[in-house]
Amino acid sequence: GVDGTRYLLLREMQFGQDSEFSPEGLVRRYNADLAHDLGNLANRIVNMTNRYLGGVFADPPSETDVDRDLRDAAIDAPDAVRAAVEAMQPHQAVAEAMALVKRTNAYLEQKSPWTAAKAGNADSVATTLYYAAEALATAAALLAPAMPEKMAALRRAFALPETLHVGGWGHVEPGARLGELPPLFPKIEDEP
Repeated sequence: GVDGTRYLLLREMQFGQDSEFSPEGLVRRYNADLAHDLGNLANRIVNMTNRYLGGVFADPPSETDVDRDLRDAAIDAPDAVRAAVEAMQPHQAVAEAMALVKRTNAYLEQKSPWTAAKAGNADSVATTLYYAAEALATAAALLAPAMPEKMAALRRAFALPETLHVGGWGHVEPGARLGELPPLFPKIEDEP
């Protein structure tokens, strides 16, 4: 789609330098960044929030050092993106936003809410899914210039306003009900 193409061009193109594009390289980047990292993260948060929390974001009841580290990364990310934009390095701005997506994926693996749910640790599940959703909301705001339609769909699914204030913490409203999230970035199976 248009959003995926725009993302790939911004991600791969360095201003002031010749950039080489190959179909294989672009498909690999699309599958790795968009289908796997971003699309998969959004789906996991939606699916687990529906499964474990009845589709409603819970007010996080506790915070560990691991949660705090993700929160700090999300709060710091807009400054890193802004610095890259001011340096006329759009590829770096997009990379900084995607670094938060990758960081949030790693956080989910570390916190393992599926294991916490089996163990009956509802507080950990609620906190983990709220923090992951909040970090993804920040990443979505930062990626909106590259992928306006897809990130608007993500914001709608997370019951966020159309225009999301970038910066800070606490955009996802506890008690908000998840909406439908269409598949954002279906994987491209046939690599050229």
